[in-house]
Amino acid sequence: DAAIDLRLHSVLQSGPGAIAAAKLLLRQIAGLSLAESSEISTEAIAQIRVSPEGQEGIRAFLEKRKPGFAIDQ
Repeated sequence: DAAIDLRLHSVLQSGPGAIAAAKLLLRQIAGLSLAESSEISTEAIAQIRVSPEGQEGIRAFLEKRKPGFAIDQ
């Protein structure tokens, strides 16, 4: 139960767009070489960082606060 609670807490603190993007990325890079998957991953991460959700996450980190998308348990 403690392990499940820890994982759930982590997911609830994450941006929903970032989670969706991570799931998509995993499907896109499955079976690709390290070089190919690195290139695709770099582009995906860059896109998330400049999104409104990504910018909120970065601002929250710099301001030492929870991001607006974080869900309290």
